[in-house]
Amino acid sequence: MSQIQQHVYDNSPYYDAYSEFDAFGGSVGLALDLSTAYWNNLSNKGQWKSSYKISKFLKNNGFNIKTSAIKSGIPKTFQSAGRGLGYLAGAVTVGEVLYNSEIKASNILDATITGVSFIPGVGWIIGGSYFVGDMIHQGVYGYSIGDRLDNSVGGPIYDWEW
Repeated sequence: MSQIQQHVYDNSPYYDAYSEFDAFGGSVGLALDLSTAYWNNLSNKGQWKSSYKISKFLKNNGFNIKTSAIKSGIPKTFQSAGRGLGYLAGAVTVGEVLYNSEIKASNILDATITGVSFIPGVGWIIGGSYFVGDMIHQGVYGYSIGDRLDNSVGGPIYDWEW
């Protein structure tokens, strides 16, 4: 990375926003994956019991929602939220590519992980594992797996000017 690219990278308000979104989106996505797995592993009786508790909590707070609506709505809500986060993550990756006028190896990695994360079960495990591994990597080394990949490649894969 040249000194100019490093300066832009270090001083860009968009980089911090992207990093924060990436951490937030990954956290929410992982929580949705774990919640979906937990819900799907509950027995039918367990799902009804949990739905009743949620319904009771909501009723005590002024929302009258039937237990059956909660039981049938929870899986759909998790699925829709997960899909929405996936689309948003893809849009952020495309936005970063367009803003920087370059395609980096990390952009390809992000797009690949985002695409794989749409695959139920195995894709969720791969996406969640990557997210956890990336957070550990950032905590230990101070930069992401994508940053390491970009530095290994030595520059953008494709660069253009508007």
